[in-house]
Amino acid sequence: MVDERRSKIEPGIEAEVSDGTTPGEIELPPLFAKAHEAMKKAVEEAIQEHWRAGRPVQIWDDGKVVELYPDGTTVPPQREGDHNPPE
Repeated sequence: MVDERRSKIEPGIEAEVSDGTTPGEIELPPLFAKAHEAMKKAVEEAIQEHWRAGRPVQIWDDGKVVELYPDGTTVPPQREGDHNPPE
């Protein structure tokens, strides 16, 4: 399940568009294609920056927003001095 969640945001994974095709299967205007690639690159860089800093990224999963931590889990890591486990 962790790998499933990570694959939703890792680079190289093609997402389906509403008509069931992938972005690579439909003809895109040149400017749209450039914008799409720029957006994918920006998202990838933002995710990497968050994870280098040890911060989670928020993803949409099964109809709700979930925090995904750098280790691939949705449970915050226990910090030193924390006596209460995360809910």
